[in-house]
Amino acid sequence: MDKTNLTLDTTVNQKDPAAIRELVKKSAVFNDIEVNIAGELAEAVLDGSDTSYQFIFLRDANGAPVGYTCYGEIPLTDKRYDLYWIVVSPDYQNAGLARKLMIETNKHVVNLGGKHIYAETSGTDLYAPARSFYLKNNFTQVARYPNFYRDGDDKVVFVEVF
Repeated sequence: MDKTNLTLDTTVNQKDPAAIRELVKKSAVFNDIEVNIAGELAEAVLDGSDTSYQFIFLRDANGAPVGYTCYGEIPLTDKRYDLYWIVVSPDYQNAGLARKLMIETNKHVVNLGGKHIYAETSGTDLYAPARSFYLKNNFTQVARYPNFYRDGDDKVVFVEVF
C-alpha cells in the first residue's frame, strides 16, 4: 500500500459512512455501538441533520479513506472544540499519518478561531496508545473520571491550547 500518495479532503461523500464504519471496526479498538456512531456522524452531515461535525480524510488513490478525524465546536463554549474521532487504518499505521491528520485538524480549528481542542479516551490498557499519542502531540491530560464508561474503565480527558 502506497503510504505516500494520499490526499487530504474535507468533503463527506455518500460512500464515507460505510467506509468509516469499516475503518473504525478494522482498528479493533472500538465496540459495535461506537463503530455505528462513527458512521452516523457522517450520515448526519450528509443528510444535513447536523452540520456541526467536521471531517478531514486521508484518502488513497481510489478515494477511499485510510484515516480521518471528526471534530466540532463544543456547544455553549467560546471557540472550544472536541476531537470526536481520529482513526488510521492498521494497514497505514506507523507512517506518521495520525500526526498528519492531527496537524491538519489543528490548522482547521485555529482557522475557525478555536482556542482549545479536547480529546477523551478510555483509561484501559487497550487505549494506552491513544493516550500516548495525545501526550506526544501537544495535549495535556487535564482530567480522569474513575469508572466513567463502566467499572474499571476511566474517562481520560486531554486538551491542546492554541
